[in-house]
Amino acid sequence: MPIGLLYRNRDAVRYDLATAEGLDMSASDKLAALDRELGRFERERPIVVEHYLTLFGRALGIEFQDTYKRYMHMGDPDRILEEASPCMAANGVDPEKARGLVVKTFGS
Repeated sequence: MPIGLLYRNRDAVRYDLATAEGLDMSASDKLAALDRELGRFERERPIVVEHYLTLFGRALGIEFQDTYKRYMHMGDPDRILEEASPCMAANGVDPEKARGLVVKTFGS
């Protein structure tokens, strides 16, 4: 079994147990990339995954939209590319190369 699948299964069990106990949010001090990966569970379970600095900022009145997480929840490469196309055009990003990365990263 690939190591990534082992970690995903381990994390799935953790979130299943946590939500069974009534937990509705998970905050950590892990790397932002890990929070983003764990955020995938938000599509499958009634839990919100946040980095603790996001919560800290929110408590100070600082809000920002996590575009990566929104795209991950969207899970629709065509909609993501449509929304991102003005930025891609402004920065000279090749749409076909972008499509491959978007499908790999956010495709359902």
